[in-house]
Amino acid sequence: QQNRCTNRKMEMKKSINDLYLNGKSIQTKADFHKKIGDLLNAQNFIDGYGYNLDALWDILSSGAGLNCILHWTNAEISKQNLGEEYFNLIVETLRDAENYPWHQWPQYAEDSPFKLCLE
Repeated sequence: QQNRCTNRKMEMKKSINDLYLNGKSIQTKADFHKKIGDLLNAQNFIDGYGYNLDALWDILSSGAGLNCILHWTNAEISKQNLGEEYFNLIVETLRDAENYPWHQWPQYAEDSPFKLCLE
């Protein structure tokens, strides 16, 4: 799985920000949202982060994840702590951000899409 993340990094166009989210530090939904909001500098993209999945999508679709690879280490621990259903909803939101069609806007032509690596 590490190779997949490394290979994805090589596909990116601009300087990449590697972001690290350690699943061991996530005990609750609030923990996750606090940490991801801080990593993505949510305060720079929207007025106040709502600490929920809708807010996560709002910041990601506002460009917060461009040129970033999120390395979610110990993701299985997060899955246990958050519950499989909520964990899967988070991953689905993050995967949606990976597939968001940024290339359709010329101002983002040189930006690389957000990438998620579950580790």
